[in-house]
Amino acid sequence: MSSRRSFLAGSGASLAVLVSGGWGPRERDSTWLVYAPNLEQFWANLPFLERLKKLSEAGLTRYEFGRWKTKDTQAITKANENLGLQTTIFNGYPGLKGAKWKEGLLDASEDSASLAPDLGAVKAGVIPPDRDEKVDRLDQVEDLVDALKEAIEKLGDSEVVLILEPVKAVANQPSPLIRSIEEAVEVIRRVASDRVKFAFPIEKAAVLAGTLLDPIIQHKDRVGYYRLVNFVPPAKAEELAYARVLRAIHDTGHADPIGLGLAPKGDPSAAIEAIRKLDDAAKAL
Repeated sequence: MSSRRSFLAGSGASLAVLVSGGWGPRERDSTWLVYAPNLEQFWANLPFLERLKKLSEAGLTRYEFGRWKTKDTQAITKANENLGLQTTIFNGYPGLKGAKWKEGLLDASEDSASLAPDLGAVKAGVIPPDRDEKVDRLDQVEDLVDALKEAIEKLGDSEVVLILEPVKAVANQPSPLIRSIEEAVEVIRRVASDRVKFAFPIEKAAVLAGTLLDPIIQHKDRVGYYRLVNFVPPAKAEELAYARVLRAIHDTGHADPIGLGLAPKGDPSAAIEAIRKLDDAAKAL
């Protein structure tokens, strides 16, 4: 496992070089927009390095994954080089619990700034803490805002952007502090830095309800990542709604990969085939 000091050892290339033509993707992805499957979910029964091979065989070059401390990042970097792949976003901060969550965030931000160039990534996800019912929510949000401002300093002169991840509430689990697009937007507005943005979740219910098109446009300057959540191939009658969402993302000027989650027990091949079909439909609008 790489240590913080060894992430950049032996590498004289800057992040800008890596993402603009160094060892990054050798060829354009086989889609109009670019998609980054979540390799924690796609081919989850395989070892992680085998998942990278599957991604390459599928004609895609970008991906996201979760916690890096559980993985051999040096082996991932080598596989990226060999296969022409590039990490889009990884989980830079898993939402540590307890009184020292802020210290964990600051340490993780520094680590992320060191690790990202090896992976060719420019985005690190940040999971907010759980809601602490013992304190006023506004005070807890203010603490998060202050912590994110301090985390920016830990990024140094790297090009890494921290991506705040809203967390959906789950029954019988602690309530997340940031649960919705609106709550995430408020935090990003108060941090007021291009180094901190948020991940915009694209969930099936909202897609079919047609409620995402306006927020995609309204919040485009504060979004750092769009992600299709728990994606399954939509029914024929649902395809146009998905195509409109993808087209709306394109029309904001967002040129970065779009995250592609997979529903539990979903079929990776079917999901990729479906996203290609939706991608074609979005291009045709």
